[in-house]
Amino acid sequence: MHDSIQDFLAHCKSRITETIMEAFSAFEQQSNDSLNAVSKLAGERLKNFMKGGKMIRGALVRLGAELFSTHVPDACIDWAGAAMEFFQAGLLIHDDIMDRDTVRRGSTTIHWQYVQDAMQHTIHENGYPDGERTGAVTTLINSQGAQDYIHYGESAGICLGDFAFFLGNYALQKSMSAVYENYTHVANSDDAPDNPLAFTALELCNVGIAQMLDVQYGTAFFETDPSIDDIITVYRYKTGRYTFSLPLSVGARLGGAPGHICRTLETYGEQLGIVFQLKDDELGIFAPAEKLGKVSGADIKENKKTVHRKILFEQPDLPDSIKELFGKENITCDEIDAVREAMRRYAVDERVRAIMAEYMERARLIRKIMNFKDSNASRWLLQLENYSLVREF
Repeated sequence: MHDSIQDFLAHCKSRITETIMEAFSAFEQQSNDSLNAVSKLAGERLKNFMKGGKMIRGALVRLGAELFSTHVPDACIDWAGAAMEFFQAGLLIHDDIMDRDTVRRGSTTIHWQYVQDAMQHTIHENGYPDGERTGAVTTLINSQGAQDYIHYGESAGICLGDFAFFLGNYALQKSMSAVYENYTHVANSDDAPDNPLAFTALELCNVGIAQMLDVQYGTAFFETDPSIDDIITVYRYKTGRYTFSLPLSVGARLGGAPGHICRTLETYGEQLGIVFQLKDDELGIFAPAEKLGKVSGADIKENKKTVHRKILFEQPDLPDSIKELFGKENITCDEIDAVREAMRRYAVDERVRAIMAEYMERARLIRKIMNFKDSNASRWLLQLENYSLVREF
């Protein structure tokens, strides 16, 4: 048995990875030969991308199930966990396009790999010698035709994100097939929750709408100035429910939990997910790039409407020179450091941690009210709370 949440997550990741490979195999077996050249590259890129993640959402399906039953078939849990990770992959690929990120988890983002493919094809067709190819890429990215390469990469990335979503639907259906007999006794009760397929579909709709709101907040021509409550609403639906409520409640449904318990668990997950997103924002500002796995300070460059930014901008004596750094396309490392220093000077980081502590206290109160019996799963849940506050990436 796994003593720590880290051991539990590692064990789940191993099982989910195997199941993800099964899904790819099923697709490859039925894929049309005329699609092989494109589908093989797409599959390999998506596999590699998914292997780089922590797979927390997939693991939380098992945790949610084991809070209520230790008799749910492994295949059911693993397929549902794989579905969560396929959905996560698709959302991240699309998110990188919207945020114009070129690095994630220390590697080139999916859409930017396709941009590079198009550029390399042009370089090859034009017969550039090996020693001149790096310079040729720089020339292309700065050329008037650069938008054509970027458009191709973004289009291919959107398609690959969709591919991940469809594989997620396949995996969730496989999960339901594996547990159908176990689930029907709950589905036919007076306090029946929505089945996991319907519940997941509606939750992902909320993610899409919250993402649209996040994009609107980050777009200069709308000149939006969302309140902290507005920003938390985006966090609640873009991250909180999707990262914690969704997988925990899917697992609980598979474990036979009644509807009112699932809904309470979802409220718990919201609080924990808001903490998780606030921690993400903190790491995005203060964590070094090598730990973060992407460019540090990206939210500053993109002028993301985060709680950190909102609190900083509320300071009456904040210099305009600091405000003007948000949304600056060619922001330097020194300028990002200046923003960090301003956040420390105005105790922004301390105030955000106080908000995190408030939401964590709400989560812990809900957990105590739910009064889970002492088990490995309930102990992992407690460790997950602590992990969400102290994680470093």
